[in-house]
Parts: sequence; structure tokens; C-alpha cells
Amino acid sequence: MKNNLLILCLICWHNFFCQTVVKESPFQVAFYNLENLFDTVNDPLTDDYEFLPTSQHRWTTERYTQKIHNLARSIASLGNWQGPDVLGVCEVEHKSCLLDLTKKTSLNQFNYEVIHQESADKRGIDVACIYKKDKFELINYQYLKINFSFDTKPTRDILYVKGKALGKDTVHIFYSHWPSRMGGVAESEPKRIEAANTLKACIDSILSTNQLAKIIVSGDFNDGTTSQSIYNHLKADHSQEVNEKLLFNTSHYLAHTLRKGSHKYQDEWNLFDQIIISKILLDTNETMFCYPKTSKIHDDKTWLNESDSFSNGQKPKRNFVGTQYNNGYSDHYAVSLTFWLKQFNLGR
Repeated sequence: MKNNLLILCLICWHNFFCQTVVKESPFQVAFYNLENLFDTVNDPLTDDYEFLPTSQHRWTTERYTQKIHNLARSIASLGNWQGPDVLGVCEVEHKSCLLDLTKKTSLNQFNYEVIHQESADKRGIDVACIYKKDKFELINYQYLKINFSFDTKPTRDILYVKGKALGKDTVHIFYSHWPSRMGGVAESEPKRIEAANTLKACIDSILSTNQLAKIIVSGDFNDGTTSQSIYNHLKADHSQEVNEKLLFNTSHYLAHTLRKGSHKYQDEWNLFDQIIISKILLDTNETMFCYPKTSKIHDDKTWLNESDSFSNGQKPKRNFVGTQYNNGYSDHYAVSLTFWLKQFNLGR
């Protein structure tokens, strides 16, 4: 009798665990420089005169409306025409521009929420975020101010967003738009280094309390994957091995193996738009993880491209060429990375 009971228990145990199913659900994080998403109203607190109806660009309501519909098409295409789950953006003048983009275009079907705060940037272009509230549960967000020790000219803030992906794992996401290379690469580099130091200090603070924290860093850094600001100060490297640099630059594969870029200037490709992750996200045993080679530059739609006059190649179709209206999208391609979250079904 005891043997029969033991056999019955073993059968039940076997059936229970054999019915356990692990389903991996995708979660896409992306970044997109929207290239001068200005409204048409003069803001006396910023230098927005280039994008007014009376400017050389003749930035009218019709052109603004066309711009947000163009961007909506591009954004929707990122997630296989379902839109990304979390999208960081830059070069946005006001929150109202993002509300128009997400509520008055085809993106309204995705129920995006908007995170935006006015920065002290002279032109009034800000870093912001939109997210699907049924896919990403917002816990809190904060804007990090970059204070230069050698210059009083303000720049864009860094956006820090904390939330739960698919109701499972807590993730820390940072979006940036670091100072440009205007005035020369070497001359402007100290500003990007200070931006990197500001971001690194916040990341270190998170890791000091939880070394296994899942961190995603993305943005338009105006520097490449091997630049000092990225490699030596943010300490994001290209090795998947755990070492003193706990951040892994997924974009390095795109830049140096596929020789692709997200932005083109005078026939030279640059990968300024990058996605960097904490190395714990490379562990496929974790509930949330990614395969680095799924990082993507979204340049595969013909309508996002136009012929490059400097070569026989292609480049992003931007909205203006100088002051000539081009009815385009952006001078940058969007970048994305797909993560996978394990959903356990015990078959009970």
C-alpha cells in the first residue's frame, strides 16, 4: 500500500512540473531624436524663432500637423506596427507637442502616457518619454540637472524613469541628449564628459543598494561607442564578461560589426543614438533579459530614407534641408532593443 502511494505521489509530481510552461513575452525599449518638434507659438522664454509661421522655415500649423503624423508613422513601425512599449525622445519643445503626437495621430490607439519637464536649454528642446501604461507600470521619475563647472550655459536634463516591465521586473531607464559638438569635437567634449559623470553618479547610487539592478541607458549622446565620455567615464564597454565596467554597450556591435549609424553628416555615419544596459540583463536565467544582437537601428523602411547628395547611398529623410521644406521625419533613425520577460504557467 505504501509503495502504491509513493508511486501515485511521483506521478502527480511529474505531471505537475511537466505542465510548467515558460512563456517569454517581448518588451521593447527605444529612443528617437525627433529633430526639432516645435509648436508654432512663440515662447518668449526660449529661442524658438526658427520655428514660427513668420520664420524662414515658415513653420505653419499645416507643416506642424504633417510632422507629427510623419513621426507617428515612424514610431508605430518600431514595434512591428505596434509601437515600442517605452520610448525616449529628445528635441521636443513642450509637453503639448507630445500630447498632440500621441493623442491626435494614429498613436492614439496605443494609449501612451507622457513624461515631460521643461529644461533650461536655450532653444527649449527637452528630453521626454512616452510609455504604454498597460505594459509599463510607472513607479516614479526624476530629471537630473547637469551643472557644468566651467560654463554657465544650461543644457538638457537627463530623464530617469523607474517602473515595472509587464508587471514583473523593476527596471531603471535613463534618457539623455548630451551637449552637441558645436564649436568642435575636442572643444565641446568636456561638456559631454560632465554629462557622463552626472549620469554615472546616479547609476552608482542605484547599484550601491542593489548590484543586480536592471538598468537601461539610452539617448543621443553626440559621442560614439568608444568616446571618452561613454567608455572611460560612463564605463560602458563592449565585453559581455562581468568586470569593473558593469554596463554593456549593445550599440557597439552595430557600429563596428555591421558598420551602421543612426545619423549621417557629410557622408559619414555616426552612432550617437545608443542603448547601454547593466550586464545582469545579459543573463538568460533572469526573469528579464535580452540578446544584445537584437539591438536595432530602424533604417529599414524606404520612406524613412532619401538619397545622399554626397554619395550614392542613403540618409535619414529629415524635415528640412536648410530652410527648404522636405516633408520628412528626422535627421536621426530611432534605435531599439527588445527584452524578454519570462511568464510562468504552472498548468494548475
